[in-house]
Parts: sequence; structure tokens; C-alpha cells
Amino acid sequence: MNFFEHKCRARKRSILRQDIRAIQKLSDSDDPYSTSKLFLEGFNRITLEKEHLKDSPEFMGVEDDQIVNCIKQIILYSTVKSDVALRLTKAVHGSGNLEILPFPPAFRQYLRSRGIAFAPLRSAIAWNFLKAHLLLGGLRRIVKILLVINRKRPAHEISFSGCSVFMRSEQFVNFEPNEIEKKWSFVSWYRKSSFSHISNIIFHRLDGYRSVGELPEGLSISDTYFTPSCVPEKKWRLLFDLARAALKAVVNFFGRKWWHAVLLREIADLAHARSVPKDSFAKQYFIPLNHFMIRYLWTYMAEVQGSEFAVLHYSHSCKEFHPISPDYKPPNYFYAMTSWPLHVVWGEQHVEGLKENGIVNVTYIIDPPIFYKRPETIFPNIDGPVVVLFDIDTPTLSGWANNGFRNPFLCRKSRLEFIKQGALAIRRAGATPVLKPKTLENNYSFWAECAKANDVFLLPEEMIATVAIENSAAVLSMPFTTTGAVATKLGKPSCYFDPTGMLDGFDHYAYSARLVVGIDALDIWLKDKLCKA
Repeated sequence: MNFFEHKCRARKRSILRQDIRAIQKLSDSDDPYSTSKLFLEGFNRITLEKEHLKDSPEFMGVEDDQIVNCIKQIILYSTVKSDVALRLTKAVHGSGNLEILPFPPAFRQYLRSRGIAFAPLRSAIAWNFLKAHLLLGGLRRIVKILLVINRKRPAHEISFSGCSVFMRSEQFVNFEPNEIEKKWSFVSWYRKSSFSHISNIIFHRLDGYRSVGELPEGLSISDTYFTPSCVPEKKWRLLFDLARAALKAVVNFFGRKWWHAVLLREIADLAHARSVPKDSFAKQYFIPLNHFMIRYLWTYMAEVQGSEFAVLHYSHSCKEFHPISPDYKPPNYFYAMTSWPLHVVWGEQHVEGLKENGIVNVTYIIDPPIFYKRPETIFPNIDGPVVVLFDIDTPTLSGWANNGFRNPFLCRKSRLEFIKQGALAIRRAGATPVLKPKTLENNYSFWAECAKANDVFLLPEEMIATVAIENSAAVLSMPFTTTGAVATKLGKPSCYFDPTGMLDGFDHYAYSARLVVGIDALDIWLKDKLCKA
């Protein structure tokens, strides 16, 4: 190892120690979610000069508040992917060193008023780098739109009129076309849902995603959200709007109207949407949970024309919990800043959890849960009754710091105790413990050793949870992951098992399954359920 590599590694170890100290101080504080609150309060300080918005023709068809919400969502989504939450946590609870915080001026002024020290010049530079990144993304989108509208229109261009579109997820197109109804549960869920009055479905394909070949009747794949071909007489108007938007974004990059640079991609899509025929939009759009952060500006215009947009909450584990008291409601900046109008959920308790997280003033639709199913996944032949253990990905201390908060229960120690005590109770009940890990964390050998030490059969990571549940006599889940509720829906005895006792009294978080605290209570529960089985 040369001198430079040695210094780099020493620097990384020093930064990690600072991270751990910061998150430990945050955990021990009176409010372990103070960083999350700072995000929400800071973003509430971002205001725009609305008289300028009203005078901007590029925002035609969109309300001022919708524009402001979109700006906040884009900045949040662009910053939390890095270690900004960790920097803010360290600035509040860490070593006190100056930190680089790439936020708008109003946000930085609010942090300064709270006594949070940061490097003003470097933070301003970081903010301009973020704006430049978003500006370049907008310019790339303009080039893509120009290529689309100037290409020859395909003879059989997909018609979005009267269709339902599943937006922005590779999960929706990862299937073999001749087995889609059997293998991919989003389609079978849709057929049974309250939205099923529309028979044609389009899946949005991520850029560069592989083709799946010929599809069954009623299913299509597209890389656009609406019919891209513009009305010929509106083409020159579109070119003018795109040129004006790009010029404004560049001219106002350092000025008071900096949002033109941040929103250039959204402005370009909105201009494109205004230039297409009125029947270019689908009747329904479904947004997967992992892409619900940003609501695009063009969707407001499409909504006025009759389209509906709904977020699919196919996961039920939506509640943040911290063992302060059962009534404590931690703020969640991801949920609190969403602005999609419809949310498809499992039941009333799911609704209450999302409201606690900040998703209010929206319409909730209760529909059947969405389960992943791949019947070709073969469950191994195991003698005797099988009880499956489902764990949870547990972030490291630095991982929690990157979120800006920490849940003391969700750590590797709790995960290992869940496996150890759960396996012991299962064997004492006369059954075979089987572990279905959330992921193997690129560390298969560690979990293989863990399974061997606890005499647990380790299922492969690619095994679908529903297949493991259907082949089990009972299911134990770490609180409060979705598999506990899925097992109950599939008719299997199911409980959430807390080996630490931290969550005693948090029964109201458990959905459809009982919370069992401690190995003695688990022994009683397992013997009762396995005897009945």
C-alpha cells in the first residue's frame, strides 16, 4: 500500500467514526427525528415569486402551488440520494465541522437561523452544481423530444387512448410474454381491482431495458407516457417553447428565477404534452411505490383532461416507529412531500399509517393486495412441517445516518436474535425452521454461516416470498414487514416476532398478524398454531 492509499483509507475511517458519533448522538437525543423535521421545515421556507410564475407562459395549465411542490420534490429527490441527510445530521449532532449543504438560499438561511454552521461559499457552489446537473438533464430531454417529433411516425404507433399505463419500473416488464397472467401478479391484480373496466394495459419501459418480444393481446410496452407525435400545426409552437425554456433556464441560472433551470426537464415535457392530440393520454396511470417521490408537471394537465393517477402501495410496512412511546409519530419527509391524488392501499389500517407519515388530503382506494407470484420457482423438499422466518434489511449506523434518523430496533443484532430465537422456538415446536432473507447483502457466506450455526435451512434470495409462504405451516416475520400481512391474506398462521422486547405495546402497528414479544410467548403461539394445522 502506497502513502496515498494509506492516507485515503485513514480519511475514510475518520469520516466513518464521525458518522457513527453523529448518529449515536441523534439516537440519544430527545427527538431522534430532528433531522427529518429540519428537512420538512427547511423545504417549507422555499417560496417563489408567484407574480413571475403567472407571467411565465411555459407554466400554462399548471397552478402555482403545483409548481412549488414539484421544485421541492426534485430538490429533495436529487439531494437525499447523496449523503446530504448525513451532513445535516453531523452539523446538528456531530463534530461541529462546517458542512456543505446544496440547498436553495432560503433553505440555507433557515438552517443558519437555527444555529447550524456550514461553509457558505462551498454550499453555494454545491447548490450551483446541483442546478447545473438538473439543467443538463433538461437540455438532454429537449434533445430527446426534438428527435421524437422529427422522426417518421410509426405505422402502428401505440394508442394511449382508453389504456392503463404502469409507469417507471423495470419490475412491470420483467416477464415472459406467454406466461404473463401466471407469472406477474400486477396484471392479475389489475384484473380483480376496481380499475379493471379498462382492458388495454401499457407498461412503461425504462431507457435501454431489454425487449420482451411479442406480447399477448391487450398488453403493450412503450418508452413514453403519452403518444409522442405532436399535431403538425403545433410543431413550430413546440420548437419555440422549447427554445424559450432553454434560453430562460440558462439566463436565469444565477438569478432570482433559478427555478427555470431546476424545472427545465418538467417544462420541456409540459410543452410536449401541450402539443399532442387530446386523446394522447391514458385514462389511468399507476405509479409504483419506488417512483412516487416526484409528480411531473405534465400530469396536472393530463388530469384536467380526464386522466387519473394512482400510487400502488404494494408494500404495507409504511410506519416509522421508535421505542419512545406507542403514540409517537415520527415525521417522514419522503411521504409528507408527495402530491399524487390517489393511493391504492390494503385497508383502513394502511390508510392510518400513511396519514401518520404525512400523506393527507388525498383519496385512498382500498383494493386487493398485490402479491408477487412466480409459480416456476420450486420450493425445496423439506421433511416435516416448515415454518418460514422473514427478516428485514437492517441499515448500518452510517446507513441510518444517511436517512437522517435511526431506529434502534432495526439493526443487525436484532436481526440475528430474530433468527436465533425464532429457529430455537420452531425446533422446540417440532417443525423445521427455514430462513428467507430479504437480501443476502452481497455477503452470502456470512448468512450461510448464520443459518448453519442456528440449524436453519437457507432459501435462495430469488425465491419469491409468496411461494415460501404457500409451502409453510406458519410464518414468522420481523416487525413490521409486509410478509406478515401477506401470509394472513393467504390463510397461513402469521405473527410478527420481537426477540428484544423493545416493541412491547406497539401492537397497533401490526397489520392482520399478531405481535409476539419474547421467546416464551413465541413457544406458546407456535405450539397452538402448529397443533391446529
